[in-house]
Amino acid sequence: MSILRDGHWITEHYSQRITIKQWKEILLNENDKIIVHGRSRRIVGKNIGAGVVEVRKAKGDNND
Repeated sequence: MSILRDGHWITEHYSQRITIKQWKEILLNENDKIIVHGRSRRIVGKNIGAGVVEVRKAKGDNND
């Protein structure tokens, strides 16, 4: 089961809240790049407190 929800591949401005532990797993497995509509996009996270990170696609067209 993927930590990231399908909305990241479908909706441009999609965000999701996950735990810091899940975010570390994504980063350590180098799963922070996805292909969306034929373009490489990087997933970035913002710590919002209480052990929760909000993840979304980085701004910009191509984030290789």
